[in-house]
Amino acid sequence: MLTGLRHNNIHTLARNAGIHRVISKPVSAGLNALWGTPTLDRVYAVGDGGALIRSLDQGLTWTPLSSGSTALLGAVWGRGNELYLGGAEETILRSTDQGLTFTRVTTRAGGFLVRDIRGT
Repeated sequence: MLTGLRHNNIHTLARNAGIHRVISKPVSAGLNALWGTPTLDRVYAVGDGGALIRSLDQGLTWTPLSSGSTALLGAVWGRGNELYLGGAEETILRSTDQGLTFTRVTTRAGGFLVRDIRGT
């Protein structure tokens, strides 16, 4: 299963069956970035106004979570139980419980937007 964003909608594509679906998102906010584990057992999308949603079934259904932020979020990346979100005003948030709670990593407001987070 492949999952992605296009025109502010979530799209899934079954690799072998060639089935394409547009999935309803549970938030009205615009979505800006998507990240999932290699097996897509956890997929996250972030967006405007601190929007954060998670799928535990390869992108077929989505549940809203609280990022604890109202900033525009434009980046998401994870490893193990850790999840990092990045966005406007130098926002970088870190979760150690798969996105259930977050702490702010940056402490100052600035003018740039975090658009990408990567790790190893």
